[in-house]
Amino acid sequence: MRIAAVALLALLLQACASTPPPLSQDPQCEAESTLAGVLAGIKWNIRSKDWDQARKDRNWALMARTLYQTQSEPRLAEGPFRDLVEQVHDLDLTSSFKDEMLAYSSVVAAQCELRREGRISWPLAKVKAQLLTCQPQHIVASTQACLKKVLAAD
Repeated sequence: MRIAAVALLALLLQACASTPPPLSQDPQCEAESTLAGVLAGIKWNIRSKDWDQARKDRNWALMARTLYQTQSEPRLAEGPFRDLVEQVHDLDLTSSFKDEMLAYSSVVAAQCELRREGRISWPLAKVKAQLLTCQPQHIVASTQACLKKVLAAD
């Protein structure tokens, strides 16, 4: 089971490594957005399995724990990582894998940048419709600016 988890994680990391330009110029925010994309990919993969909910939950926990233990620098601390895992777990991933993963990574990069600037962001559920108008699946500076504007609660 653990070997399968590591193999899937390696494939997802490889997919993320081939993603075009960075979503953030801040190394910490770029690391967080990459982790978010990998977690979204794991969730997307697990949700598509014909497993009972208990098995899906066990596999989700194993994958998240493996990802936390194998992350490189800059590392995300356990508390913020757990928050990110919970946020991804609550996502409703229904459309195409690549677009969902990239869109969610863009949103996490914007959330991180706001936090690093000392600003507060709205919970995703509260601003979901507005976030979609920013077309977060596209990697352009205007997208990140739009996401930050929608997310900013101050």
